[in-house]
Amino acid sequence: MKTRIITAVIAMATCLACNNEEPLTTSAVASCHFNLKGDFNSPTFTRLSADGADITDVWLFDYMNGSMQQAVHIEGQDNIQATLAIGHHNLYFVASRGTEPAVDNDEHTITWDSVRDTFWQTIDIDVTSNDSEVERSVTLDRVVTKLRIVVSDIVPQELASITICPDTWYSGIDYISGTPTALSDKEISIPVPTSYHGTKGNLALTAFSFSSNEEWKAGIDIEAVSEKGDIISTVHIPQAPFLQNRVTQYTGNLFSSQSAMTIALNTQWLDPYNATW
Repeated sequence: MKTRIITAVIAMATCLACNNEEPLTTSAVASCHFNLKGDFNSPTFTRLSADGADITDVWLFDYMNGSMQQAVHIEGQDNIQATLAIGHHNLYFVASRGTEPAVDNDEHTITWDSVRDTFWQTIDIDVTSNDSEVERSVTLDRVVTKLRIVVSDIVPQELASITICPDTWYSGIDYISGTPTALSDKEISIPVPTSYHGTKGNLALTAFSFSSNEEWKAGIDIEAVSEKGDIISTVHIPQAPFLQNRVTQYTGNLFSSQSAMTIALNTQWLDPYNATW
């Protein structure tokens, strides 16, 4: 199976001033143009997307000798433009659809109010005075996990929202290491449109968390809430397994006495995982 990727092509053109009588006393720089593409094999497609949805934010963090030189952020555009000084650079890329991001350069973290699909990668570049039209490519890997809840039984008329309450959930990323940060205890409340009332097997809800490449488990409460704020029904999942780049999907009845559920994997991500509660 194929994992969705985001590819960035880095075209570097060196700018070096000349003086025939004496050496330069100012630092030479290389002007870099980052042309971010959603598909490396299709040069005409320039907007970043994953699973059919556009990426809304892209960051480039440029470090030399452990010190940040610049941070470049674009929202809903195709290109990043930056100037890199001669020398060795550690470049860190983050591309995300999350909402209300907060960047802390002192802690080198980004935290989102609502986490969505997010990708990360780092590359090293040595910029020299001999560089001319050098192309580099970098693949940004998915750094989130996704919980998908599919309700099998009939949705009652009084249902207004479903609240997902995980006991371990992450809303931020360390953009230097790509690891999860900002352990969150925030409830995830998802409104249910009235068009789902009376339907069966159509209601599906998703929640994202940052994750690592080691599986972790979280207890989760799923609560169906009425317009008055009353809890109509609830299901508890004691040990839901999560892993970076994997969808953990629970399917089953939420409003009837049949509470058995199974976990199935979205085949666009990784291998299936099966369990019951």
